[in-house]
Order: sequence, then C-alpha cells, then structure tokens
Amino acid sequence: LNYRLMKKFLLFILFYVFSISIYAQCYETLTFGGAHTIGKTSNGLLWGWGYGAGGQLLTTNETEPNPIQLGTSTDWNIVSNGVVNTFAIKNNGTLWGCGNNQYGSLGVNSSTQFITSFQQITTSTNWAKVAPSYFFTIALKADGTIWAWGQNDEYQLGNSPATAQQLSPIQVGTATDWVEIAT
Repeated sequence: LNYRLMKKFLLFILFYVFSISIYAQCYETLTFGGAHTIGKTSNGLLWGWGYGAGGQLLTTNETEPNPIQLGTSTDWNIVSNGVVNTFAIKNNGTLWGCGNNQYGSLGVNSSTQFITSFQQITTSTNWAKVAPSYFFTIALKADGTIWAWGQNDEYQLGNSPATAQQLSPIQVGTATDWVEIAT
C-alpha cells in the first residue's frame, strides 16, 4: 500500500512540475505600458499578457491572464508599449506596430481602428527608438532625425498645420542631432 501511495505522489509531483514548466519563460527584457506587458525571450520571441482588446497582444480578447506568443518572428530588438498598442524594432532596423490605431497612432498609413498583427511602419531600416503616447507616437532614427504620427490637432507632433490625424510618419523639424525621445 505504501508503494502505491508513494508512486501516485511521485507521479503527481512530476505532473505538477511539468505543467508549471509549460508556462515558465525566461525573459531577457520586460516592457510595461498601458495595461499589458511584453516579454522578449533569449531566442527573440515576444510574449504578451494583460489587457489585449485593442489588438496590442495580436488578439482582441479583453484580457490574456497567461503569456501568449506574439507571432513567430525571432529577430526583435527593442519593444515599447503604448497605452493600447505595441511597437517593436527588429534587428534590421525596421519598425513594426499593432493595436489601437485611433488617429493613425500606429503610423501604418491606415485609418483602420484595431490592427491585430504586426504591421511594418514605412520601409525605413534605420529606426533606433520609439515612444508611443495614447494617440500619437514619436520615433528616432539612427541618423538623428525625429519622426511623428497620429493625433496632431493641438500640434502634438511639432508640425503645422494642425490635423486630426497623421496616418504615416512625418519628420519633425530639420535637426539631425537628436539622441533621445519621450512622450
């Protein structure tokens, strides 16, 4: 009888450890923003959890309580979360976004409200940093120029004329020596 009980106990422990390891991840980086979190694993995959109704987790589920894999690309370099969107720069310098696109805040030259897959933002390959806000986004290129898109009704993008929405990135000013951005 003791042998059977011990065997059941060991099988339970083995099952328990195996089931926990399915959800365990080792993240190189964690990015927090809005009500969602993105983790990048050592193999370059992105995983996300939290609020996802805007498409920022490549889904429109209200919440994702456990990490879900965000696509199959393994060449992500930098991730930045907006309130209801997610941006990522790949190792090749291309910029990608998904989530809520109100006022064109994703910069993908579309007025579609929710985008549930990563979309490339222009064909440029020299993006260095991205700083999303709620309805507009600012990014820095490796050449020291600043670019912006999204809501510009109060000149948030630093450009005239004021417009309700800027659907694709436009350069802010003419300076080429910017090193940092924030929204």
